[in-house]
Amino acid sequence: MLALRSTATRHLISAYRLPTATQHLISNNIRCGLRCFSTTEEGVEIGSVKFYNVGKAYGFITSDGIDGDIFVHRTHINGATDNDIKNPILVSGEKVQFRKEVDENNKAFATDVKFEDGSIIPLYRPDFVERRTKTIKSRLGFEVYDILSGGGDEELVAQKIAEAYTSARDNINDASDRQRAAQDTPTIED
Repeated sequence: MLALRSTATRHLISAYRLPTATQHLISNNIRCGLRCFSTTEEGVEIGSVKFYNVGKAYGFITSDGIDGDIFVHRTHINGATDNDIKNPILVSGEKVQFRKEVDENNKAFATDVKFEDGSIIPLYRPDFVERRTKTIKSRLGFEVYDILSGGGDEELVAQKIAEAYTSARDNINDASDRQRAAQDTPTIED
């Protein structure tokens, strides 16, 4: 189903020729606040995410109109980039729209996956930094355990732990910077 967001955004932007940053703010406010139903585009299916494996970047969508599950890979999610192979992600139970295609082995897969209202799935979800921080801290704990288990000179052990901590802190800051940069990048839909 189409969203009021895409139509309203296009009309506002073309009528007033707003700066890029303003266009982005309008798009986000309309997506978050308004949802309107209209006719479905030709070839677009509606379904809900049945399963999505973040680590392997694929999952399945249960279509409302087709029997069986449809495979989806993160590269077919509208908004995916080549820079981050783990994002964007889909969440189980989320309603999405997609186009069904068939590969050379006659297997169906979803492309052009968006939210049900037609808005683009964000590269980083609001809880991205929290999830990434949790993972980094967990890995840091295992790394420190391995360092301490290895024994050796106290100064060398302390230096390795300090390096592991610095690396973890840098990774957390990098995650925050990536999310901030993605939010600052304007996304105007066609």
